[in-house]
Amino acid sequence: MVRLSANLLIMECTIVHEDMFEGRMLKEYFRILQSRIPTSGRVRYVKIRNRNHFLSTISRAKEKYIHISAHGKFSKRKKITSLVLPYGNLTSTDIREKLDSKLKNKNLFVNACEAAHSDMAYAFVDCGCRYFVAPLRRVEWVDAAVFAVLFYRALFIDHKDVPSARDYVEKLRNIKGCYNVWAS
Repeated sequence: MVRLSANLLIMECTIVHEDMFEGRMLKEYFRILQSRIPTSGRVRYVKIRNRNHFLSTISRAKEKYIHISAHGKFSKRKKITSLVLPYGNLTSTDIREKLDSKLKNKNLFVNACEAAHSDMAYAFVDCGCRYFVAPLRRVEWVDAAVFAVLFYRALFIDHKDVPSARDYVEKLRNIKGCYNVWAS
């Protein structure tokens, strides 16, 4: 019997004037699934307003899985990765300093371009993340959204572990090497 087992926080970090919200699309996907198949756990959606709201939401999260829908950028000159949030960016240095060990045993999927550079990955892993999944390069919105839906299907319905879910989707979508998994 198919069963949805989710314990997920979706953090929508895209800017208000954009018309494509991957986090909102995921929220709707899970709402539809929950109305069609037996479900355990919950899915919570939060629209992030700014840096402080991001930091307080993620540090207080009770959910085992956290999905961050954002834009990302990597500065080749400075060799630093940033998440682009409403009203400010959050660098890997900020994450390490502000979150310390508050993400113990969390599984993060940061669907933001270029977020899987080692500085950002190690910042989250050093804060306690069990797994950190993110794209290393630029990804088209539709590909990122499809990847997320297939990833969560593999994780919460097929009950695969995080690395296996990522591998499954990459093979299915023929996008080898785009999304990286980092583990503590």
